Amino acid sequence: MFAHPMTDYDFIIYLNPSVVTRYTQNLFANPSVWGSGTKYANIRSESSVSVYGDAIRLDFDPVNLFIRELQVRING
Repeated sequence: MFAHPMTDYDFIIYLNPSVVTRYTQNLFANPSVWGSGTKYANIRSESSVSVYGDAIRLDFDPVNLFIRELQVRING
């Protein structure tokens, strides 16, 4: 896979990887983002609780919704 240089873009939107639901599909994903951060994997730390809650939400992709809204506002 190729990483496209960011100098070709007019602007760049930086997203917090801990709240991006598809971050694991990133070419250069950092495993520490979705790690528990505790000594034992089955014990959850307070910082590992998602801002989206514990419920499973099918087709929940806030980044995709954000990009779609930008496209509608820019392209009309």
